[in-house]
Amino acid sequence: MDIIGTGIDIVECARIGEMIGEHGAKFVEALSAEGLHSELGYPGPIPLYLYPVIKQKRTFGSSGWPFDSPAARKLWDYPEGTCPLAERACRETVVLPWNEGLRPEHVELMASAIRKVTAAYGL
Repeated sequence: MDIIGTGIDIVECARIGEMIGEHGAKFVEALSAEGLHSELGYPGPIPLYLYPVIKQKRTFGSSGWPFDSPAARKLWDYPEGTCPLAERACRETVVLPWNEGLRPEHVELMASAIRKVTAAYGL
């Protein structure tokens, strides 16, 4: 079963992405209420370079390694806005459970939950 077969086409996916950007947490919460566990963002709601371990350059306790090691040669800074498309993707990406054990009926149940939630948002 492909994404077209689930009743969600590419245009709808783009519209869902725009809506999720505004209401991501509520969208994920609504999917969970329908029994579909999901998470906002991949690898999370912000890109890796905005996580505190990277921004504050603190890794091993109070160590700044590898950021301040001689091999690094330069202190790097990755402020918000470094990669706006990645930041947007993290806000608009909903991660769904997916593995080789899913059968067509599981995919249909997932699609049904997505249809119900997107309909509630007027999509």
